[in-house]
Amino acid sequence: MAGILGLAMFATPTAAASLTSPTDAELARYLVHENSYGVVATRSIHLDGQVFSNVMSVSDGIGNNSTGRIFFYMTVMDATGADLAKDSAASITFSQAQIVGDQSCGAKDPEDPTCARLTISGDIVALANGDNKDFALKALFSRNPAMAHWPLGHGWDVLEMKPQKLILLSHYGGAAHVPVSDYFAAAPARGLGTRTFKPDASCAAGSSLISRVDTSTSNLKAAAPPTPATKPQEARKLVHDAIWGVLSSTSVGDKKPNSYVESVSDGAPGFSTGRLWFYLTDKDDIVQDVAANNNVSFTISEAMLDSEVTSGAVCHGVIAEDPTCGRITLSGQLHLLSDPADIKSAKAALFARHPVMAKWPATHGFMAYELAISEIF
Repeated sequence: MAGILGLAMFATPTAAASLTSPTDAELARYLVHENSYGVVATRSIHLDGQVFSNVMSVSDGIGNNSTGRIFFYMTVMDATGADLAKDSAASITFSQAQIVGDQSCGAKDPEDPTCARLTISGDIVALANGDNKDFALKALFSRNPAMAHWPLGHGWDVLEMKPQKLILLSHYGGAAHVPVSDYFAAAPARGLGTRTFKPDASCAAGSSLISRVDTSTSNLKAAAPPTPATKPQEARKLVHDAIWGVLSSTSVGDKKPNSYVESVSDGAPGFSTGRLWFYLTDKDDIVQDVAANNNVSFTISEAMLDSEVTSGAVCHGVIAEDPTCGRITLSGQLHLLSDPADIKSAKAALFARHPVMAKWPATHGFMAYELAISEIF
């Protein structure tokens, strides 16, 4: 969410000044190394060239070794693999909110500038047979052991992101453009689990920044595993339980797939509408993209939900790319709401789940948007 993040007046001077270390490149490397999955945006075959986003498990090295290189294990039987076989242009987004434990964002809203997020744009390409591909495969299997047992008949291949642009959002005052050379030269930041951000009072730990759904009592609880009859209910539950996801658009600049971490609501806790509402400002890059092409995709993973409420394994111990780790991508057109009744409903839903939004500066021109869903994947 480059817009809010670019506004220094959004925070006290101590909040901005406290994020002087690590360097942007070190923090970018940290987000890649600590996260076991990201959301990949591509030009979609099944959406006639419009943007599509999907959860993909990754590795940047063998075991605890970090190379900064981002490896994937994909098949053309999957929509993302098929897209990349035709057009390698892509982006991948990581958020600090995905990380389990004290390195995560805690009580902060995932859209808050100090909840770090990184989008890397470039090309995701298949690796040729040889030592390079062998290393990548070892890196993938070391971090995602289940991959070694996936059916060979599905035609799995090893791919790598070749980065061209890195955009890091980690503090008030604006997004950082991290040079690719700096990224690869850096080592992952250390000690972030105990780092002190010293935000202002509205961002203090324990303040009412987020209102989560009690998933143990939710009347939207679906049977597990889902059947064709229960999949609509499972989809509604996943959407309602989520407080954030990754919103992908076509960049107004280079016309390539791009993604942003955005908070979302479909209603107050326990009151699901199925409608997806966002609170954005025209200072956000996503709004600039949508002004030119409002076809977007929004992706949520069960792993995102689990990371908010557990210090242990997410997705009952399976990796995020596993089919049994629930995920959903909703594609359609993102619209600025104009009807007063719709705006009132959207704000009520957003502020119920994200109370801090009601305190965001009125001078920044935040507006309610809704995703008009045309396809669910």
